[in-house]
Amino acid sequence: MARQQLGLLTPSAKLSKVAEKKTLLEEIQSDLHTNGIKLTFSPLRLFKVILSYRFLPIVMMRLVVNDLFLLSGISRIALNILYHMEIGRNVRIGKSLHLPHPSGIVIATGTQIGDNCAIYHRTTFAEKGGMHKGPVLGNCCVVGTGTVILGNLHIGDNVKIGPNSVVIYDVPSNTIAFGNPLVLKQVSNAKTAD
Repeated sequence: MARQQLGLLTPSAKLSKVAEKKTLLEEIQSDLHTNGIKLTFSPLRLFKVILSYRFLPIVMMRLVVNDLFLLSGISRIALNILYHMEIGRNVRIGKSLHLPHPSGIVIATGTQIGDNCAIYHRTTFAEKGGMHKGPVLGNCCVVGTGTVILGNLHIGDNVKIGPNSVVIYDVPSNTIAFGNPLVLKQVSNAKTAD
């Protein structure tokens, strides 16, 4: 107990911090690979990767989502200034997030995004009524440019949402959704999420 009051970590707490960092690095590497950025250790290649317009927002998003205190705060501010992105608290993002054009994305508090999803620019995941619960997006989903997903609703796996759509109710798996008001088209031969 005295060790915790002094801010000292027990050996098991140190191991969990190391495991958390390893997971964060694996998530970042998976996201970068999904976005076509390969990390190699030649100085010239590494310099080109860092200057890539997709590298910084992906790394900063992961720092914000994993809530690494000072790094999270600095990354949150930098995302807002450089990319006009806002990310709320308690957001969960799955592996291999694809951001083709990483600008103007707003992710509300409590939003959950599944694995292998693609989010285009000017997309908003909004909470409704100050409940601090954002939408839940399934695996293998594509969210088009300018889409607004409003409220604590569930979007199933393998859903494609067209550009400039407004989603205000649940969308079942294996569906194409588009428009305002939202139109749903069931897809019969969709791949299953792993």
